[in-house]
Amino acid sequence: RLYMNKKLLLLLCVLFLINSYSVISAAPIDMVYVSPGYSMMGAESGDLSAASNAKPNHLVFLDGFYMDIHEVTNEDFVEKRLPTEAEWERAARGISDDRRYPWGNGSPKMDQMNVSPVPGDTEMVNIYVGGYSPFGAADMLGNAAEWTADWYDAVWYTTGEQDNPQGPISGTEKVIRGGSFETPVNELHVTYREGMD
Repeated sequence: RLYMNKKLLLLLCVLFLINSYSVISAAPIDMVYVSPGYSMMGAESGDLSAASNAKPNHLVFLDGFYMDIHEVTNEDFVEKRLPTEAEWERAARGISDDRRYPWGNGSPKMDQMNVSPVPGDTEMVNIYVGGYSPFGAADMLGNAAEWTADWYDAVWYTTGEQDNPQGPISGTEKVIRGGSFETPVNELHVTYREGMD
């Protein structure tokens, strides 16, 4: 009887692994799978280079999701959805609680992100190969600012949801993450956020 239970347990484990592998291996073309789990979102209160709208840091839980590897245009976005702000930050930060940049905590280098004054405009995707996130997403900081699905609220982090946060119910601006080539380099990190209509 114990032998049968071990066989059943082994079979269940194998089925779980096959199912997990099929979810990850079946990622749509040019997308990465971001695993489910808990993540820190936002900047620590003592972070002097982070804006007040990115504080305080707080724990959120996210279901797994797919994220485009590269920034996309409206034409590329057929049958897809924008990530929530929390999904964007998890895709950029990974599962680390204290990662400042997608590549870690080291100061930005020229092969990691596109910021002014050089080249002074947006660039083609996949040029900044040192800036990939732990999940494999590119250009998460600099280059072109990235829209999210959430409405913007400067104080949302003090009152926000903790399970698959969707942001405020309504608003006049959407949350933009990642900055652009025009954002000052000292302001760019994975917690950088702003509102735009």
